[in-house]
Amino acid sequence: MLAVHLGALRADHDFKNGTIRLLELDGEQDRNEFTGRLDGPFEIWNSQYFPSRGYPHQYSTEQMVIMYNSRMRYMAEHPEDFRTAYERSARGDHQTVAEPRDEREPE
Repeated sequence: MLAVHLGALRADHDFKNGTIRLLELDGEQDRNEFTGRLDGPFEIWNSQYFPSRGYPHQYSTEQMVIMYNSRMRYMAEHPEDFRTAYERSARGDHQTVAEPRDEREPE
């Protein structure tokens, strides 16, 4: 489902840019907007949402928000798994990949 994929991608992007938030649906919103509330380390934001577009839009937006929040919570609990390659290289904790070996017998 595209909405689930979009939720995961948005969470990845936000987390890697230092934005730690959760989304909720609260009536019509023409853009994402901070509610002024916090839940632990997370800011709570109202997600862009247009209920007048009907049930398909509502369902896909709900699925996107569920995945976004789930992914964001997981990344906040396991930040070491989501450091960028640049951060890993700078810290010296990258893995070395072996060169491929030619399996043919020597001639």
